[in-house]
Amino acid sequence: MQAGYEDASVQEARNFQQKESSKRNDMSALMAACKTLEVKMHSTGGIDPADLEVVHECINSLVGYEFTVEENKQISDTQQILRKGMVVQQCTDKLGKALEARNYDDLFALCEQAAQLNIKSAVVEAAHKMLDDIEGEGPEIPCGTMSQILEISQNPRWRFDKYSRLRTREQFAKGKILNRRKCIETMFQSSKEAVPNSLIDLPTQTSKIAVNVNKCLLAFCGVRRTTYPAASALAILEKGKAVGSLRDEIFVQICKHLTENPDRKSMQRGWLLLCLCVELFSPSVEFELYLLNFVVNSMDNDLWAEYAQFCLDRLEEELDMNEEALAQMVHRKEVPSTEYITSLLNGELSLFDTLKTL
Repeated sequence: MQAGYEDASVQEARNFQQKESSKRNDMSALMAACKTLEVKMHSTGGIDPADLEVVHECINSLVGYEFTVEENKQISDTQQILRKGMVVQQCTDKLGKALEARNYDDLFALCEQAAQLNIKSAVVEAAHKMLDDIEGEGPEIPCGTMSQILEISQNPRWRFDKYSRLRTREQFAKGKILNRRKCIETMFQSSKEAVPNSLIDLPTQTSKIAVNVNKCLLAFCGVRRTTYPAASALAILEKGKAVGSLRDEIFVQICKHLTENPDRKSMQRGWLLLCLCVELFSPSVEFELYLLNFVVNSMDNDLWAEYAQFCLDRLEEELDMNEEALAQMVHRKEVPSTEYITSLLNGELSLFDTLKTL
């Protein structure tokens, strides 16, 4: 009787050891498959459905085992990797279809998703190249009613950071040694540091003026110290009126300052400066829709909606004008005085009551 009991215990122990050994082997296979999937997700070769199927089969092979807390956590992690892999595969498939259709809007949205997922496959590279090719062709300025043009302007294609005349991030950061990486990352976001070069690809001398303009912008908006912020605004307005090739640069710099800026006071001054600029001079015909995109997409923010509406009203008035008519209009206007700008800053005058009569 005792011998029979011992035989049963031994057999049970053997079965347990065999099951644990099988579990370890299956767990190892799962870990290896997930490691391969992770590497391929971020490689130029990318993944294919077979890579996902291997991980899925490995997870299914674990059904029936008992697991420790640590093992359950490992399995949960692998399931997350599998889910991410499925999203990566779905994004890659959609990119392939967008490439075939040469669909700019889909390519743009999917490339942004690919960047968030850190996909570096050849398909993503091809999509970026096609986007650059399409943007390099110079988008056709749409015609239609004002409501149609405003609707079109909300398309991501017209975001100010997609303007075809902008420098590359590497060109923008040229000559920058300290904090170069941050400079590249914040090319189109608010920053406490002055730009090292113009955002638009301008001649050397004009680019140097653009750098000084940016220092004035930061001073007016309270980022750099100054005893007389109105004088900084005046300097920008005078340069914009005098140098036509600098106007789009000024608008891009203001859009940059107003993007992801956590400082409410600095934002308010940035919007004030944008209103002063659009009242005095206009963007080029080529840049109009990009500025409209920024303004229209800011209308939903209650804090800045009134500023955005003012800019929109001014831009609408000028939308049908050609470059010659715009230049003549700028020539007739006068730069506001520092006293006037100071009164706006101190709240002695209302922007929306006074600019209408300038």
